[in-house]
Amino acid sequence: MPHLQLEYSDNLSIDTQPLLAALHQTLCQSGVFSPVNIKCRARACANYYCDTHCPAFAHITLSIISGRDATVKHTITTALLATLQAHLPTAPAGTQMSVDLRDMQSEWYAKVTAT
Repeated sequence: MPHLQLEYSDNLSIDTQPLLAALHQTLCQSGVFSPVNIKCRARACANYYCDTHCPAFAHITLSIISGRDATVKHTITTALLATLQAHLPTAPAGTQMSVDLRDMQSEWYAKVTAT
């Protein structure tokens, strides 16, 4: 935990491995999560619709176990958005970038590590 999912319009040229590594590092630097538990993945969306004023998008959904306060959540979302922006310097004008942090209820989250 946490799980970070990056979805982006496939008209953006994104080198996903360096971006995912940077997002992972951003989460590590928050001091909230153990690096070994952070999972990051990316998915280019070929089927999407955006208004003509929004030529492209990149959206992060971060799912974490509930219990963090609002200040911590704000710090994490702000840092992730800054990292995303830094890795998309050539995004077309009007590209929308966003972060959505979601709480997962610990009593409904299950995890096992293979041995």
